Amino acid sequence: MNELIEQKYQVPASEQQAIELLSILSEIKKYEKQIKEAQKLVKNKYKDVEKKLQVYYESQLSLDEDYKLDCDFGKLSKSNRTKWKYEDEKSIINQLEVLAPELIRTKKEIDKNALKKKVDVTDDGTVIMETENGIEIIDGVVAPKEESISIKTK
Repeated sequence: MNELIEQKYQVPASEQQAIELLSILSEIKKYEKQIKEAQKLVKNKYKDVEKKLQVYYESQLSLDEDYKLDCDFGKLSKSNRTKWKYEDEKSIINQLEVLAPELIRTKKEIDKNALKKKVDVTDDGTVIMETENGIEIIDGVVAPKEESISIKTK
């Protein structure tokens, strides 16, 4: 794999060279898949070890409610905090609108799908909209046409 990383690649001058580069992409994809599988195994092992440490820590807390473990590799300690759960946000909003409207935020955002349907895009990517006053340029929005090339490996 190191040789794949260290090698310098040129723009292919022939179909054979393009095929070789596709072969390299395919090999890199294979390595990516292996890395993802290894990461998944490590993550599962991490969770398993974490659970065992939690069981150990809870058993120590039953003997000493102030137990802490602090070493070069990390620490085990506890903290008390309130965990908030908002089960039915709509009914909470309705209630707060009456009790304390200042606690309700209104988020303004662009309806991008509706905007795309209502505007036109010029050849240079300028976004324009027809209004009662004529055609207006929508500042801050550009939509240049792009061409993409698809590369798929097997």
